[in-house]
Amino acid sequence: MTGAVFSTVPLPWHIAIEPDTVYIGPPHCSASFIAHVTSVYKDKAITIMIDERTDGDWKGPGSLISGLLFDGKPSIPSKNPDYDTIVTILVVSPWEKPAGRYRVRVYAYPTDTDPYQGAYALLTVVIENTGVKTCDPNWTPPPPTPTPPPECTEGKVEVLQYCSDGVTWKVRRVCHNGQWVMETQGCPTQPPEDWWHYWYWWRWDWSWWRWPWVAQEAFDFALEATPATQSIKAGQPVTFTVNVMRLSGNPEPVTLSISEICCGSTYSFSLATGSPTFASALKVATPASLNPGTYSLTITGNGGGKTHSAVVTLEVAENKKESALTLSVSPSSLEVGEQASAGGALSPASTTTVELVYTRPDGFEMIKHVTTSAGAFSDSLTPEMPGLWSAKARWPGDTDHYGCESQLASFFVEATPEKPPSFWEQILVGLAVIAPFVIILVIVIAVVLLLRRRSKSRRAALSRLAKFCIKCGAMIPEGSDYCPKCGEKAQ
Repeated sequence: MTGAVFSTVPLPWHIAIEPDTVYIGPPHCSASFIAHVTSVYKDKAITIMIDERTDGDWKGPGSLISGLLFDGKPSIPSKNPDYDTIVTILVVSPWEKPAGRYRVRVYAYPTDTDPYQGAYALLTVVIENTGVKTCDPNWTPPPPTPTPPPECTEGKVEVLQYCSDGVTWKVRRVCHNGQWVMETQGCPTQPPEDWWHYWYWWRWDWSWWRWPWVAQEAFDFALEATPATQSIKAGQPVTFTVNVMRLSGNPEPVTLSISEICCGSTYSFSLATGSPTFASALKVATPASLNPGTYSLTITGNGGGKTHSAVVTLEVAENKKESALTLSVSPSSLEVGEQASAGGALSPASTTTVELVYTRPDGFEMIKHVTTSAGAFSDSLTPEMPGLWSAKARWPGDTDHYGCESQLASFFVEATPEKPPSFWEQILVGLAVIAPFVIILVIVIAVVLLLRRRSKSRRAALSRLAKFCIKCGAMIPEGSDYCPKCGEKAQ
């Protein structure tokens, strides 16, 4: 178990967390850790609280943690120890926080006491800048893998915290009858403050007499180095922290060293010899000519007849220079069909090819290649889709410089507004509406005229074929010039 930190007053309950560092990188906006809650009081319910304000490490406005889940549920556990619970923290809008490390306190305390008087463990929350500004609501952080409990052999002692003198223990546990038994005692420089502490001190002082063989255990220590791996460029220095922790016995001096270091690199310890428990800063300097690759360093501690070691890794990259790109787009707002201008500069100034990536509102990327002149470059684009566009420039680098990418430059494209129709367009629209009716009317008139013309032609034809008396109207037979009825002469 790691990350355990105890309050000033020795307490009969204890909390430890693993891992003690979690990472938040959008769109993954949550992370989980295991909280181990133990106590000598098996009938007293212990609850959990997280306070992010107590250590003063918060860099940004507002709160860091927006929600908590315990074993996947929002209800905070309050039950008798010993128990473990998976705690999931939810971070609200992590892209609005400065990237970095934030420390919060995870408290364990009986429900009838002040939580700030309880034991606590420090949790480090690392906010990573991934460039993503959304959280995936369907993503669930994988549950952390618990560390197997150390082997419990009869009489074995593990000191969890020493007093300020580095000799007297404050919190430890002893293996008895196959189980770990938690034991605490007051430190010599911390006298009891009230009757409860008098009773509490007396309750745990007699543990010295319960396990008389514990004091006879030989000196031993543990050695660890953090971080386990670091990435640098050739020629850069790097620092590791070496923690030497006493496990048992009376303190003995421990000397730190590195048996072998490669290729002209040098090292130094801020504290090469000390009595555990202590920490030492290991500084490693690498030459600029160091070849890229992965190098292992074995840190050895010798003292009290014991030897322990820890291995750290250096990932060395090429010693190139940094480069930088700037990009801006104007205007920041335009209409579909209008032209946007993009421009920027590459540092160091040189003639090369820079890649411009335009991202449409639907996510489609349009890539163009432009040539720089003394580092400067420009381009133009006529967007055809309304919505929020973005652009960025990137450069793969060269033999002397690392590649780089500019920040996103956003611009908004509005849809072209519809114009009202002109007078003649309205006339044409009106004509288009009445045209079918006009055509039908013309057809009807044409049919009527045609029928009338045919009737007139028939009458004219009839008139040419027969004669009629103008006086009485009787038909005059063909070849006769007189009306057979009244005798009138035909005209």
